[in-house]
Amino acid sequence: RNLILNQPKFLTQSFDIVLEDENYIIVNKPFDTKLNFKTANCPDFKGEKCCITWLKAYQPEMEVFRFCHQLDFATSGILVIGKSQSSAGKCAELFRKRLAKKEYKAVVFGWPKWESSENLSSIESTEGFK
Repeated sequence: RNLILNQPKFLTQSFDIVLEDENYIIVNKPFDTKLNFKTANCPDFKGEKCCITWLKAYQPEMEVFRFCHQLDFATSGILVIGKSQSSAGKCAELFRKRLAKKEYKAVVFGWPKWESSENLSSIESTEGFK
């Protein structure tokens, strides 16, 4: 509990707008944040926020929020929300066809023994994901 109350600034969960135009809202989704409570029934604790909760407060006039792709609960990163069915569909197709470039980085505590490491293989090509 003390770690959570006194967490370093880089662990603070906030939704930051990266870009917004007439077609998209692009946010930096914090780690350990659900996209929507409907898929998880309800908040796990009082005050827990999900992406939809934040988006409804940010854009109360929008009735539907269309996620163009998914980010896992534990993963932080760029999340693209389409403002219309058409724009969301076009962006989602880029992710589906793997035309959108994704890059993953890990934040680690401590010092690894290796100087650097890079994995350029696809997740699909590994034995565990067949």
